[in-house]
Amino acid sequence: MHILARQPIPKGMHLAWSKHMVKTQRRIVRLHARIANIRADALHQLTTDLVERFDVIAIEDLNVAETRKNHRLARAIADMGFGEFRRQLQSKAAQRGKTVVVVNRWYPSSKICSGVDTKCRKCRSRCGSGRVRSVRPIMTATSTRRSIYA
Repeated sequence: MHILARQPIPKGMHLAWSKHMVKTQRRIVRLHARIANIRADALHQLTTDLVERFDVIAIEDLNVAETRKNHRLARAIADMGFGEFRRQLQSKAAQRGKTVVVVNRWYPSSKICSGVDTKCRKCRSRCGSGRVRSVRPIMTATSTRRSIYA
């Protein structure tokens, strides 16, 4: 059945790819494989470095399915591969005799003040201990460390 250029292609009809399209498709497949290999290598290097440098590693158990609903962060979260990161970290730590602590996702690590070890809801800039709360990542790390060793 010959089709004229101006007629629409019938649904379900198979058209053979041109040689140029086959070549382009091979390039795309090769590029995707290269990107996947780069990501896997970076993940292996990161987990190996963490396990070699630290004896105890604390990671937070995240609800990845809920965080992917945020359309601004969804692609970045999907690209990270948190599940694979956790799996590699735990297996490499077990091989080397290190400890991986999984912190509960509901633990309020970023809301607990590292100075008084309680939740600070009222204060935004200073808490009862007189510490400035602008250093949130440090406070989170300190309160997480206290919850592990408590």
